[in-house]
Amino acid sequence: MKVIDTDGKELTEYDFLYHKLKLWEKIYYPCYRFFNKIICFPRKVKWFIQRGRRGYSDCDAWGIDFYLVDIIPKMIEQMRVYQQGVPPEMFRSSDDRSDESWDRARKKWDKILDEMVVAFSLMEKDFGAELSKEEIKIRNKGVKQLYKYFYNLWY
Repeated sequence: MKVIDTDGKELTEYDFLYHKLKLWEKIYYPCYRFFNKIICFPRKVKWFIQRGRRGYSDCDAWGIDFYLVDIIPKMIEQMRVYQQGVPPEMFRSSDDRSDESWDRARKKWDKILDEMVVAFSLMEKDFGAELSKEEIKIRNKGVKQLYKYFYNLWY
């Protein structure tokens, strides 16, 4: 299989199709994966218990940025689905708390939550690639929203 580099050079790519593997590879890789699962099992149990006791594990603390970028958008999405109210800042000062004003406030709050989720998805993308200036603006706006409404993230 030919793969061309961005410089135009031909790269060799290892083909992992099972029928193209050598005999020793057909034996080695399944055995390696099997024994690796056995070796890693005690650590995974330890991390499971740590998450239950203190809310995070040692492996989560090794890369806090990856952990938070993964977990915060999921939590915001769940909060958005099950939310019971909206922060008082979403209402205008002249609102009388009618159904119409509640709908308007909920739409505004949902938009802010969406901006936060998009910001975290851009942060996740930033781990592997450069962001454009527009993406950086969107990310920064979402992070500012998170900072501004941090104490309103409840449902």
